Amino acid sequence: MAYLRNTAVILCIIASLAPTAAFSQKASDRSVRSIFFKRPVEITATAALAHAGGSISISLPAMSLSDPATLPPGDLVLAVLPKPPAPGSPIPPGAPSVRIPAAWSRVLLLFFPDPDNKIFPVRVLPYDGSIPSFKPGEMLCLNLSNAAVGGLLGEAKFRINPGKSAVLKPSMHEVGDYPVVVDCLLKGETSTRPLCRTVWRHDPETRQILFIVNADDRRVPRIWSVVESLKASR
Repeated sequence: MAYLRNTAVILCIIASLAPTAAFSQKASDRSVRSIFFKRPVEITATAALAHAGGSISISLPAMSLSDPATLPPGDLVLAVLPKPPAPGSPIPPGAPSVRIPAAWSRVLLLFFPDPDNKIFPVRVLPYDGSIPSFKPGEMLCLNLSNAAVGGLLGEAKFRINPGKSAVLKPSMHEVGDYPVVVDCLLKGETSTRPLCRTVWRHDPETRQILFIVNADDRRVPRIWSVVESLKASR
């Protein structure tokens, strides 16, 4: 099996994040960012997140995170539409929607194609990216594949089952490199397959989001890594 540097796509996006209080209810302290895996060309590159007080426009990049958009405070139910609804118009029944708890100050929306939805052919998964839940130096690992994934990050062991997520503690506290060994266990198999043998760099002033996704051209998953820098917010 080829190493990650030969088989997986690694995306490093350095993005400044505004400082956020732990559970602040001020609208300016809440943000949402999106990423659309395998976005079909026929789907618009923007979306509207409609809620009771209006709508929010957000881009849908296929290979990176979008710029942050501001969310209003409180518990939210966001209907995801290809364009904002006309003033006074109801939300079309059957539109994709996500629920955002009031405590989430930074929200990550993952978009996937869903041809069965006639209003907007997308499926949306929300994740909590708030600082209290996902601290500087940590890694948010989202296993969106059909395989169980596990191994070693430095000396720290981890395992994440299909469709699950976990925040992984840093393997070290200072800036430096650490070895990475990741294997996967495909459904119906009893032996693991190597997925990654490499070295990653730890920076305590960044957060890493690791996406593990099914691949179209092979059985083992691919890994996408997005790094968010917190240095500008301190």
